[in-house]
Amino acid sequence: MLRRLYFLLPDVKTAHQVEQELLLARIDDRRMHFMAKDGVNLGDLPEASIAQKSDYVHGMGVGLIAGACTGALVGLISAWLYWGNTPTGVVVTGLLVITGASFGVWVSGMIGASVPNTQLKVFTEDLERGLVLLMVDLPLHRIDDVKALIKRHHPNAEDHGLEPNVPAFP
Repeated sequence: MLRRLYFLLPDVKTAHQVEQELLLARIDDRRMHFMAKDGVNLGDLPEASIAQKSDYVHGMGVGLIAGACTGALVGLISAWLYWGNTPTGVVVTGLLVITGASFGVWVSGMIGASVPNTQLKVFTEDLERGLVLLMVDLPLHRIDDVKALIKRHHPNAEDHGLEPNVPAFP
């Protein structure tokens, strides 16, 4: 299981240096995600994706649950009103659950993609001041080594702890 570390770096130049040091420490660039305020050119740094910058994934989860529950409710009511306790009612209810869940995931995902990630709100002021956020996903046994590496070479990098679980997607 991976954990996500958060570091605030003073500028893009330092971010490039940290990226090179992490690559030398055999941390894959797919595990690094850099984020800065709009308009800052990060160059070839691996930029955070829309799923990391927004509440896209959280929105999809909420939509899945809400849509499935709504589909189940509509299916059960329609089965009760029209089909009774027949195989047709069960099939219709199942199809409505699947349709509701799919629609909920789609709609909530679209809404979530337009909302900034609530977990990253604490970094908003720092990003506006020109700092660069580094999110790096690591196995548990590498966390202390990477923290020490970054602090040893860049004492001005601010460690902001870790997220307990990194979702498999993204």
